[in-house]
Amino acid sequence: MTVAPDLSGWTKDEIRETLDEVRFPVDVAVWHTDNYFNFGAIVRNCHNFLVRGIHAVEVSLDSGLMYEKATMGTHKYENIYRHSTEEFLRYCEGRPLIAFERRLGMVNEDLRYFRYPPNSVLLFGSEKGGVPDVLLERADAVVSIPQFGIHNDMNLSVAVGIVLYDWVSRNVKLA
Repeated sequence: MTVAPDLSGWTKDEIRETLDEVRFPVDVAVWHTDNYFNFGAIVRNCHNFLVRGIHAVEVSLDSGLMYEKATMGTHKYENIYRHSTEEFLRYCEGRPLIAFERRLGMVNEDLRYFRYPPNSVLLFGSEKGGVPDVLLERADAVVSIPQFGIHNDMNLSVAVGIVLYDWVSRNVKLA
């Protein structure tokens, strides 16, 4: 188990800049989540896996972007952006966009066999509506997480955690 260094006395900006030097070349985007607790948990997952950026696309929560307590304070050290769909598509230009979606009748790649292209943006949809067609059409791949229960969906922050663990296990060589 890795033990974090003692960062007492460091400013939030100093910590963020130091983390930016070791972040992995992957971003996470969430389209239209309406659950600010879930988004907070996603930020915590992203922090634990040192993603480069966290993108909230078409999120307009009246209560704020996230429940900060759900991040366990990690939001202070993360690069979090809000985008319209058009802004997000411009951000993704020249980068692989990998959508995680599961719909009846949709042909998807199975996460267990998927190989992530370098410098990917991993896109997740809302629990209610999934990833919209305009973003699926732009996606370089549509991937699903195998599920075996009677429901056809999974908690959004759990799905992000599973995918980030999978990404790290395939792309990061630990000493």
